Amino acid sequence: MARPSRHVTTCPSLEEFLSTARREFGFLASEFGFTELPDTRVHPNPFCVRYKSQNATVTIDGIQWGFGVQVLLSASAGQPTVPLWAVAESRGLKYELRSGQLAQLARDAALLRSAATDILRGDLSSFPAAMRVVDHHAAEATKPKRRILP
Repeated sequence: MARPSRHVTTCPSLEEFLSTARREFGFLASEFGFTELPDTRVHPNPFCVRYKSQNATVTIDGIQWGFGVQVLLSASAGQPTVPLWAVAESRGLKYELRSGQLAQLARDAALLRSAATDILRGDLSSFPAAMRVVDHHAAEATKPKRRILP
């Protein structure tokens, strides 16, 4: 009888999440001069890895009880924060869905590298376009949905 193969977990352990996030997003330190910092928010998320440079901060959060990932880009304190998906959409790039938090980390690291190198280098001029994408989705979400009855 064959042994069952180890499947990729959709809800990784804290250690699996942190080590994968550091491996996938390590290019921020090696290629762009970012430094890893602890999560200093009022309610810190243990499933969080933050990188900061002189001009920008990248926050990688495990969300939805182990089923999702959120990557946020921000400038200095008090400035807007934009999600990576909005940056990608504002540039006409597809944000493909992936199952499993570890796969999402790999997807988001690749997307960050391809879609946001200008931001990683300190050019935050694309933030307004990304914020318009966020505002558009928020407005669409508040519109009443038409129900079609059978």
